Amino acid sequence: MQLRDDLQMSYDDIIADFEFLDEWEDRYRYVIELGHSLDPLPAEAHNEANKVHGCVSQVWLETIVEKNSEGDPVLHFKGDSDAHIVSGLVAIMLTLFSGQTAKKIIEIDANAALKQLGLTKP
Repeated sequence: MQLRDDLQMSYDDIIADFEFLDEWEDRYRYVIELGHSLDPLPAEAHNEANKVHGCVSQVWLETIVEKNSEGDPVLHFKGDSDAHIVSGLVAIMLTLFSGQTAKKIIEIDANAALKQLGLTKP
């Protein structure tokens, strides 16, 4: 995940933190904190090409593609939203997808990950 330079977090860290938090209100605040931990998205990245359409909130995702040592493309994402809770959800998704190859991204079940955190409808 593209976090501020002083932070480093994985999806497993988020799972562990969610298991520690018993109350939904505490989890809600934690998701908002995750959004605040995102590396800032430059103002010029808030453009139509990076905008996620279909969201009620404003969401932007910037994609940077690099090659790994095997020559496979690795996708790095930065994200932002105008809503605190949505920024937190973006942060969770970035822990899953950013820094992965396209092949790995296709294999990730985001719905299962959100369900694991209790962030889907029962």
